[in-house]
Amino acid sequence: CFFYLFIKPLLKGVSQIVTISSRDTEFFLKYHSNVIKIPHNYRTFPEIIPPIASRKKNMILFVGRNESNKGMDYLYQIPQEYEVHCVTRGGLKRSDFVKHENITETELRNLYESSSLVVIPSRYEAFSYVALEALSYGTPIVVSDRVEIVDYLKESQSYSVFSYGNVVDFLSKIESTIGKFVDRDTLLYPFKPDNVREKYIKLFKMID
Repeated sequence: CFFYLFIKPLLKGVSQIVTISSRDTEFFLKYHSNVIKIPHNYRTFPEIIPPIASRKKNMILFVGRNESNKGMDYLYQIPQEYEVHCVTRGGLKRSDFVKHENITETELRNLYESSSLVVIPSRYEAFSYVALEALSYGTPIVVSDRVEIVDYLKESQSYSVFSYGNVVDFLSKIESTIGKFVDRDTLLYPFKPDNVREKYIKLFKMID
């Protein structure tokens, strides 16, 4: 209702729409002819920073809000053979999970670099900064097929996509992806700040 009442009427005066996912692009193309998809960029340059932590073979990390939309129920299905750390707030249903709250950027980086896998089992993510951060620190990821950052990722063993709603598939992808090598140069190329900036510069020059 908000879109049709307040946003759609304004689109007539818009020369260009920028989206961050294929789904958003497909939606706005119904109402405007000039739609371009440009990703977010990553904020740091960990490729030039020496690692501050060594990886644990069985450590899985979750970073996100403690709610069903973020796929918390999937986490509770992870076997106890894995060491699960959660950067979140609120109570957790598993006493063997390690919760981290109100941590610093350095502590978060330490968790990314200590983990052998980051899981993002969300019901929907138009993008995912968590996925971008994990890959930038060399940590492989498992995401649901509702997490649309994979639109930009080239085929690689550094990440796996499971079918949302399929717990068996989720657990299978954890087993096959944990500890995999991350080809950061290849996967992060579309998100490099210089590349994203150039896309915006080109866009505004085209509008002028």
